[in-house]
Amino acid sequence: MKSSDLNQKILALFLLFVAYSVSSQTLDRSVFVKKINQEVFLDGKLEEAFWQEANSADNFWQLFPTDSLKSTNKTEVKLVYSDTHLYIGIEAYGVDENFIVSSLKRDFSARTNDNVTVLFDTFRDGQNAFLFGVSAYGVQREGLISERGAAINGFSLTWDTKWQSECVRHKDRFVIEMAIPFSSIKYPEGSKKWGFQTYRYDLQSNERSIWTNVDQNQIPINIGYYGSLIFEAPLAKSKTPIYLIPYVNGIVSTDFNEDPTSQKLV
Repeated sequence: MKSSDLNQKILALFLLFVAYSVSSQTLDRSVFVKKINQEVFLDGKLEEAFWQEANSADNFWQLFPTDSLKSTNKTEVKLVYSDTHLYIGIEAYGVDENFIVSSLKRDFSARTNDNVTVLFDTFRDGQNAFLFGVSAYGVQREGLISERGAAINGFSLTWDTKWQSECVRHKDRFVIEMAIPFSSIKYPEGSKKWGFQTYRYDLQSNERSIWTNVDQNQIPINIGYYGSLIFEAPLAKSKTPIYLIPYVNGIVSTDFNEDPTSQKLV
């Protein structure tokens, strides 16, 4: 065989490998979500049998410092649902038990806290999504994504809704258990498929990771990169009740050290 022919074959094999690697990163990922018929007690332990049988969103990709490698520490996001709630169980492994948070205030900035966030494009219109996140110390945040999530001005934490979560920290991981009432979000009646994304800020390893591979020059909320949730049975009609949430604030203060843009960091 001539050396030129051999070189051409080697080049062809290399290009084929590169094409396969790229396609494997951008392939639409999906999670099949099983339906359960039992009441769930949130304790952050994930010991119930249905959690052992639930399917997972795992095998995260790095978003920072690079977007071409798998994440250093394992993150596993499990999902099940009932007639009334979507349940999410998360295990986020780390270097040790010293997880980092900068604030215990609700609607924290993701970039300065160890946390995991989940996002749902319930109408699958590629335009809007709901966001829920919990830090390693159990602090919640929720927000709305608009304008395809392609820019920071399409991200808002001013939205509030009713949901629950519990978080337990261990020596090598923190575990989150979430319960989101279907009545707290909107979706089309009979839905069986939602757009879905989940990402993590791992401050111990100075790493950001995400379920579906996203180009590093994009922000993690970009709806164009979402995968899918596929429900076992169609969802019933969305009903949004009115919640009365008492709130009293008798203190007026100014934080001169807080960056006013930090709350918008995704």
